[in-house]
Amino acid sequence: MIVKICGLTREKDVVACVSTGVPLLGFISIPRSKRFLPVEEIRELLEKVGTARKRFSAVLVLEPSSPAEALDKIRKSGADAVQLYSLSPSQIALLHGKGFLVFRTIAIPVGSPHLSAELVKQIKSFSKTCDGVFFDSSVAGKAGGTGKQIDFNLLEQAASVARRANKKITLFLSGGMDLQRLQGLSGNKKLLSLIDGVDASSGVEFSPGKKDLLKLTTFVSFARKL
Repeated sequence: MIVKICGLTREKDVVACVSTGVPLLGFISIPRSKRFLPVEEIRELLEKVGTARKRFSAVLVLEPSSPAEALDKIRKSGADAVQLYSLSPSQIALLHGKGFLVFRTIAIPVGSPHLSAELVKQIKSFSKTCDGVFFDSSVAGKAGGTGKQIDFNLLEQAASVARRANKKITLFLSGGMDLQRLQGLSGNKKLLSLIDGVDASSGVEFSPGKKDLLKLTTFVSFARKL
């Protein structure tokens, strides 16, 4: 199971993630986030870790208004990949071939009994356009950063749609991901067969942007066994 730890803001937490072998580290540059960092500070943070920088891929989390804005911020941050909360499939297509991976977050409303026709269409389109998709929760129209969890049955539906659209797509589960959530996931063999990774932020913190070392190491250790 691929692990991504997101919302990193401190050098010590980056080093802790590297020491536990986390391959994907997320840095959020969306102003509405409690874990927001300007792209210039993200670059500085990445430079501070020295040779450890070679041991992980930095994922810049953005909500840009255009492909040009996304490209500019990716280059300024020094990231290896981008995770988008905005842009259409046709806009995302313009970012391909630029030397970095492109992921797209798809927000699934918490409490929804089924996937809407529009959401199914989005999942299909983004799965055909992106290198990977993150399924995150949305509450009252707010996507991501809610800490809320999506029903496993709904996630199974979403992952199945994505996998049928693109067998090679990399799929991640986000939204309230913590040790207890992983333990529940371990018993869902079908969903496990459909996804590739998990993405945690608040579930391994003691406050926004500050990771709890014990929670972090326990989470990563358990995820590797799935």
